[in-house]
Amino acid sequence: MESVFSGCILDPEKCSRLSLGEKRELVHEIAQWPKDAPEMLQSFTRPELLEIICAEMGKERKYTGYTKSQMIGHLLKLVSQDSKRSDTDNSLASSPAHIGHKRKRNIGPRLDN
Repeated sequence: MESVFSGCILDPEKCSRLSLGEKRELVHEIAQWPKDAPEMLQSFTRPELLEIICAEMGKERKYTGYTKSQMIGHLLKLVSQDSKRSDTDNSLASSPAHIGHKRKRNIGPRLDN
């Protein structure tokens, strides 16, 4: 796993210096290794995990009743859903679109008797 973030994965000090966008990008990279991802994400603090989860969801939520492991599981689920969604969006964008048109009703002249 050679990337820009290779030194940050297990070093909490380096992780804390990343911007939110860089943390999100790192989480997306880590999520590609589902077996190792939960262990790798343990280097994030609870507030950092909360910030990333809220950014992924696009809304604020509180996770006071959740353990750190549950938060990591939820984050990985969000990231995998997002990547699946973008994969289907890409496949739809590359396939020829079928645009349906509504047929006009052919109404002839009205005959009033």
